[in-house]
Amino acid sequence: MTSESNGLAELEGRIKKDIPLARHLGLSLASYDGACITLNAPLDGNSNHRDTAFAGSLDAVATLAGWSLMSLMLKELGVDGEVVIQNCTVSFVRPVTADFSARCWKPAAHAIADFAAMLLKRGRARMELEAIIGERLDPAVRFFGRYVAILKD
Repeated sequence: MTSESNGLAELEGRIKKDIPLARHLGLSLASYDGACITLNAPLDGNSNHRDTAFAGSLDAVATLAGWSLMSLMLKELGVDGEVVIQNCTVSFVRPVTADFSARCWKPAAHAIADFAAMLLKRGRARMELEAIIGERLDPAVRFFGRYVAILKD
């Protein structure tokens, strides 16, 4: 098992322990390539009365994609901190009719550097992230979230 997959397994275990909803969603952390994280969830157990994915499940998986990416970024920066979501906007563009994946991408390097500088200076910093369910150029769901990282004492 690579250190990348060890890190994902450790993060997935933490999510399922600390965020009980993740267990109910059937969430799994599928991959992280250093730039994009992918979380998977089954349609079964996350569907609505129309046999499409329930909006709340889609929102939760997208939110957790951003939260997971921020958590990994803190680890990569070598800082011990907590991540919370401050606010988000979700657009449900079209129905999701099968098992689904949420992908969240790191922002540009200069945005990460500014974020890290603020975090180390003030003990907290914000970052906006985008997650997509579906194809990046043809999303079924677009999620924009502002996350806050807070250094632990």
